[in-house]
Amino acid sequence: MIFDLVFGDSLHSEVIKKSYALLEFLYSNGRIERKEFDKMWECATKKHEAYKVAILKALSFLATKAKIEDLRYLFLKLKSIPLAEVDKFGLDLIKSIAKKLAGDESLNVSSPPYRQNQRRGNIIGPPLPPGLPKL
Repeated sequence: MIFDLVFGDSLHSEVIKKSYALLEFLYSNGRIERKEFDKMWECATKKHEAYKVAILKALSFLATKAKIEDLRYLFLKLKSIPLAEVDKFGLDLIKSIAKKLAGDESLNVSSPPYRQNQRRGNIIGPPLPPGLPKL
């Protein structure tokens, strides 16, 4: 498969950086599923730092196109990293996931995005989408 050419034995960070359009095409045609996310995640966490950065950036890009269940899966992967080891690129992935969830109209959140809690003065947000783990 084409995906294996990018993330297989011939893995190279420059190829990953140039593969965003390909990744979007594969994802939109159902060719990137959990198995492929697992392969990307394993490469990002077990390989050299240059691969990690390139793959986390690619995952951040894919998160902008992903479905809720795939965002949840990526979030669970991120949650498995000890907090002290989360770097800028992990935070960028979290940010991409959060932005996608905040802007996803399919969530059907009818309440305003943020409202003031009158008694305590706390700002509270919209309810979490079904199945998304709490932090």
